[in-house]
Amino acid sequence: MDRKTGKPDHIEDYLVTVRTGQWFGWTDHTNKIYENLIVLDDGIKPSKTDCENGLKSMQDDWDKKWLNTLQKKDWKHGKQMSN
Repeated sequence: MDRKTGKPDHIEDYLVTVRTGQWFGWTDHTNKIYENLIVLDDGIKPSKTDCENGLKSMQDDWDKKWLNTLQKKDWKHGKQMSN
């Protein structure tokens, strides 16, 4: 997650929403890519596509909320944003 904005920016942001508890880890904690993802419980490893699509969905949701926030601020100040 981007520390300044809070926008999801890594598959780890998606993975923590899949199951509860410490169910996943990394074979190389300094290189957190899908290929280094390991499952620590008896569950199934999500596909790379699931991780990418899940992250993209979270980013899209964040973008919509951010745009909505900007539009509300602009309306409050008498400005109208165009799409």
